[in-house]
Amino acid sequence: MVEHRGDVHHIFPKEFLKKQGLQRGDYNQIANFVFMQSEINIQIGNKAPASYFAEVLQQCQTGESRYGSITDQKQLATYGLTLYSNLCLIIMWRTMLHSERKTATDGQEN
Repeated sequence: MVEHRGDVHHIFPKEFLKKQGLQRGDYNQIANFVFMQSEINIQIGNKAPASYFAEVLQQCQTGESRYGSITDQKQLATYGLTLYSNLCLIIMWRTMLHSERKTATDGQEN
């Protein structure tokens, strides 16, 4: 039997998204989950994806391992850089939509 030791990681950390005004139903989506080694999950913490992905890209350029053993950009692409890009667009859209709704309802009486 194969044993895995790891965590379910929010690609966009919960606390990061809460600060952006998103609700539980927005950040607890299957598309925002990835299985990750516990140690890496702890290192990432609540960093924004743009921050820790930049560090992973730097890791690929320098070969100095900080988050796991991916030190090649082709390996990184295999593990979901495209997924990350798509999630960024989705989160940006939802954030904009939330902002537009708030602007549209500001000043209206109930």
